[in-house]
Amino acid sequence: MEKNDMDSGLYSLIPAGPDEKGMFYSDETKPPERACIGHFRGYYRDGGKMMYSNWFDHQSELNIPEFRNEFNQFIDDLIKCGILDTRQHLERFCLRHPEARIAGVEYKDTYGFRTDSEKYSLYLRLSLMPGDYAIYCYAYNRDILHEQAKIPPPKKRNGPER
Repeated sequence: MEKNDMDSGLYSLIPAGPDEKGMFYSDETKPPERACIGHFRGYYRDGGKMMYSNWFDHQSELNIPEFRNEFNQFIDDLIKCGILDTRQHLERFCLRHPEARIAGVEYKDTYGFRTDSEKYSLYLRLSLMPGDYAIYCYAYNRDILHEQAKIPPPKKRNGPER
């Protein structure tokens, strides 16, 4: 039986749906931003063999040790299973999953995957654009996302404001 390459061992990746496109990008005006813990950005050097990365806090109070341990385990697991260990492996993984291509974004060769744990939703965006950051991963607190989903959007008013 062939191993599912979207299952890294500890985490299962799911191609993101069209309605999730905004979860892969920073936008301080979007409602989920309050649930966004931060994002990881990575790129490859040395012929695609070495990954360098940065972390950007969005809600530093949510960046607790429990989250950091889980997030680091996620990235380490994707490296160990071969999805993120080199740029070439990342490219092969994306090309095997055309259903994960994110429609309507600037670069057509951009792929989006999601994984959910009990407390966090992680949105992994992978780009095949040469010379650009190849990896972004946005991390969200699931409790806050679910809380926000229960709040109806503000009603649009017809006519002038009073």
